[in-house]
Amino acid sequence: NVKLEDTRVVSLSEHIPANFRMSPTLAKAIALFGENPANQYTALAPELKLLADTLADASNLPVEIFDACASVSRRVTSRVENGECPRPEIDALIADFLVRVREVGADILGNDSKTQQVLFKRHSIKGNSSLIKGRTTVLAAAGLISAGSEGFLASAIVENADVASDEAANPEESGIAAFKFVSRVFLIHKKVVYGVGGATIAVGAFVTSVDAIRFSQTVNEVYKLCLKWAGY
Repeated sequence: NVKLEDTRVVSLSEHIPANFRMSPTLAKAIALFGENPANQYTALAPELKLLADTLADASNLPVEIFDACASVSRRVTSRVENGECPRPEIDALIADFLVRVREVGADILGNDSKTQQVLFKRHSIKGNSSLIKGRTTVLAAAGLISAGSEGFLASAIVENADVASDEAANPEESGIAAFKFVSRVFLIHKKVVYGVGGATIAVGAFVTSVDAIRFSQTVNEVYKLCLKWAGY
């Protein structure tokens, strides 16, 4: 009997450069395709260069790294839709690449207050109601995740989902809840749905609860809403 273990958000240290913390994941994402990508991946050359340049620039702030990851995620998704590279559902390298890039963005989004402030301002100016419009899906997914979780995550995911998708909630509180909800959905989707890094599990409820998350259309739908909310 197993459940997802607690995944609390831990603040990034201001004394550790963001590119130092994120470099291993970005480097691994770039290295997935080798120095000479196979023909089916040559279309990704601009995105790989963008990540490499971002990684090489030691002066980059976390928000700049986040923006680079979001841009690469959007561009690769567009290339997939245009048939320029394989779909992640059938190509493990593309799937792994997107997961790693989004992992870096999610880490920054969930932990760096300055990036959160910038994104909050962008949402205030441009408007982003993805979670509010998808409230039914957001709450349903939170319930499924909570049922397959234990400790802090089990209660926090539902509370965050409720506030993040509540049109009448205080904008600042809604924004904070959204950051937490989105970053946790990204983490859970990475570990449980794709299995990257191994599912984080601890003794608790039923192993089928993890499968319920892994194969849930609702969880996949809320993941897409979170991608849209984050600008991915």
